[in-house]
Amino acid sequence: MLVQIFETPEDNGSDRHYFFAKELVRRGNKVKVITSNIDYKKASKRFDTRNPISQRYFGVDVLYAPVFSMFRGSYFKRVIFYISFIISSFIELMRSSKSSDLIYGVSTPLTVPFVCAIVAKFRRVPFIFEVSDVWPDAAVHSGVLTNKIVIMIARKIELFCYKHAEHIVCLTEGIKKNINGKGSFASKTTLVTNGVDLELFKTVESTKTSIIKSSLGLNNKFVAMYLGAHGKYNALETVVESARYLRDDKNIIFVFIGDGEEKTKLEMMVSEDKLNNVLFLDSVKRTKAVEILSVADCFLLPNLAGDFFEGNLPNKLFDYLASARPIIVSGHVESGALVEKINAGFVLDAEDPMQLSNSIKTVYSMSAAERHKLGENGNIYVRSHYDREKHVDQLSNIFTDVLSKH
Repeated sequence: MLVQIFETPEDNGSDRHYFFAKELVRRGNKVKVITSNIDYKKASKRFDTRNPISQRYFGVDVLYAPVFSMFRGSYFKRVIFYISFIISSFIELMRSSKSSDLIYGVSTPLTVPFVCAIVAKFRRVPFIFEVSDVWPDAAVHSGVLTNKIVIMIARKIELFCYKHAEHIVCLTEGIKKNINGKGSFASKTTLVTNGVDLELFKTVESTKTSIIKSSLGLNNKFVAMYLGAHGKYNALETVVESARYLRDDKNIIFVFIGDGEEKTKLEMMVSEDKLNNVLFLDSVKRTKAVEILSVADCFLLPNLAGDFFEGNLPNKLFDYLASARPIIVSGHVESGALVEKINAGFVLDAEDPMQLSNSIKTVYSMSAAERHKLGENGNIYVRSHYDREKHVDQLSNIFTDVLSKH
């Protein structure tokens, strides 16, 4: 498995690929993960070395390849980071793939599946491509990528990866639709969404929630929480602007948990407006996420406006659902459609802070029993339909099918 960012439960982000790798090993497979030696949210090295370093987690061999880690602050630095991983991952994948039955490559960025496709062709083994975001489309629509030449090259690389993949795993229906619209790929695309590790999401005792809430100075506060990456793609300015509308309501507080390239900018916005109803917290380990999520009274899931972003179904949504709290989705996206379908919260227009503030006030004014009902609707549904164990079953079937044809 080649994935640029690989996080375990001891890290701060999604442990989707760790879960898959661990479960595949438990089922009798041998899995080696090649990833970058970086803590992406902190933009710093994970291990203080210039050499590759190997670790083992529950039978999963993980090799951390050396990369340029100081990528914050400019697009050029980010490109250097990508290039450094292209080189180091190519070397390590060539070494590791000598005895492989298949190669599993995860975007983003596109450089990861591109390396996988080349090595797979050289080694004559099948390559399976997991698409977590459609690039370069996502970068173009969010304004991250504007150079026409770079976009043209990226689109050629994208099609190259689709054509040379034996199978394509899509995280959302929107992603699947996008890919199928670019060529004759429908026969080899499968939807394997994000989901929830039911073992991780156990009920947190109310006394522990009270202790955490008190330690954060949130007693008697209605907590509207966002937990996740703080990037341009996450549309968090909408949440800060919503906090401006509610600045005089002393009972409601906005809590941001996480890190990313936009966090400093968001903190400056709050500081300049002297907003006392916004609290920024650092990222938390995956193993502690359930506890901090229990502090929330409702969850916020903002999205950028535009048709492209309608296919958004992020991992944080499933964490929110499993935490049994009402969810407010900004944007008529796949996430919103699911929340509406199961009556787990409210959906409004993207990038509309006034609507968001009004929705927060609506949830705040509800009785505890009404909020509990919305939360339980989501909790029951996600446990029945988005158990990650079922997703591992899907992957195993895809692997078996691909290998039988190869």
